[in-house]
Amino acid sequence: MPYKAAFFFNDPFNASYHATTQAELEQVLQFYQASRVVVGHSGVDQVTADYDGKVLKIDAKHGREKESSRTPGLLIEHGAEYRVNAQGEKTSIGTAVQANSSR
Repeated sequence: MPYKAAFFFNDPFNASYHATTQAELEQVLQFYQASRVVVGHSGVDQVTADYDGKVLKIDAKHGREKESSRTPGLLIEHGAEYRVNAQGEKTSIGTAVQANSSR
């Protein structure tokens, strides 16, 4: 743990911290030949899509409800993204749903 204290007071890499821009995200996706990315370990209030539907945030806070039917999840079905619950109810998220709606 001492290394964490060292970084708190003196960042030896002089890192610049900022929110990722849409352009930076597009570069990362292009490099990995991907159309979207799923992220966790950064708590969010609800399973959501961000950055024009290209970032799917799935680490929904659930506290004491972790094992309950209220804990949401992510379902990707036929290229469309949905927030789902234990009852199987799904709500569309992201922009892929719109792109696939003509199928």
